[in-house]
Amino acid sequence: SERISDFFENKHRSMGANIRFNSYVKDIVTNGTQKNIFCNDGFEFQADLVFAGIGIKPNTQIAKEAGIECNNGIIVNDFGQTSAESIFACGDCTNHPNKILNTRLRLESVHNAVEQSKSVANMILGNPEPYNQVPWFWSDQYNIKLQIAGIFSEYDNCLVIGNKESFSLSFFKDNQLRCVEAINRSKDFVLGR
Repeated sequence: SERISDFFENKHRSMGANIRFNSYVKDIVTNGTQKNIFCNDGFEFQADLVFAGIGIKPNTQIAKEAGIECNNGIIVNDFGQTSAESIFACGDCTNHPNKILNTRLRLESVHNAVEQSKSVANMILGNPEPYNQVPWFWSDQYNIKLQIAGIFSEYDNCLVIGNKESFSLSFFKDNQLRCVEAINRSKDFVLGR
């Protein structure tokens, strides 16, 4: 949510991070041990190290070549079965149904990959157990633990509990809890999950 994003932006800035929005790297030129970074907006700076995290687009090329249905990932059912009945997929590359949230999801999440693979393995072994769980995520940054249960989306009510450094946001749509975002409030996360 915007409040959690703003919280982390302010924290990173207070720790000395330079955050630039609507700016991208046009060129990197090595100058001895330094890297000169040139951005599209004219901003230039030097760095000792460059780390690039680029994209979250799933690689579905092999699945498409095999004639398997794809749309924002490899389309699977509750058991990880693709449109080719004897082929299964699980993890970040899949677009799977979530009956709890009443939508299809593609998640880049350890929890998703582990739990979805269990459903696939059980289906292959003849013990079908559908994958149907509340998505959850976490991140540890500095002395802050962020935990999220559910998927932030449209909401009509938000319950805020806590204070400036330890709080949770519970988002409701049509009186149904849709997402909990917790900053250093693990109990609120667990209850929401």
